[in-house]
Amino acid sequence: VLFTGPRARVWGWMKRLGLSRRLPIVQGALHRRDRWPSRDEVAASYRGKPLFATWDPGCLEDYLDAGLVPCRDGGVALRYPTNWEARIFETSPHDPWPLVARIRVPTLVLRGGRSDAFTAEAAARFARLAPAARIEEVPDTTHLLAMEQPEEVGTRILAFLATL
Repeated sequence: VLFTGPRARVWGWMKRLGLSRRLPIVQGALHRRDRWPSRDEVAASYRGKPLFATWDPGCLEDYLDAGLVPCRDGGVALRYPTNWEARIFETSPHDPWPLVARIRVPTLVLRGGRSDAFTAEAAARFARLAPAARIEEVPDTTHLLAMEQPEEVGTRILAFLATL
């Protein structure tokens, strides 16, 4: 996730003003459901959400296997507390571009063709700042492309590594 333009500026202003807890992504994490009566109910719920609807079925199953823990009272809960996720979003760098400019080694960057978290504009900026990087777009994917097209992502990574 690399923001540019107004999104990056708003993120920075909110952090400087001590208001990052009010960012929509932070609020979303804080209010995310974290308990269900069963794993099957989580699976059904997630399959119906736009975020997970495009995931490879095997990746969703692996995500549920790794991301849920049994509760003492029955049911399941997220392994990763929602307040931790919110804190990560709250403290994420809003201006990573100076660090991108320091990249000097061959680097593969895969971008989801429909990503709103790493836009074509951000990819172009990345390419200008890090000429050693190779940026490839995976069509019909979001910023969660590794979960949507794991075989394609793996193939591209292996092909890149073979060139080194």
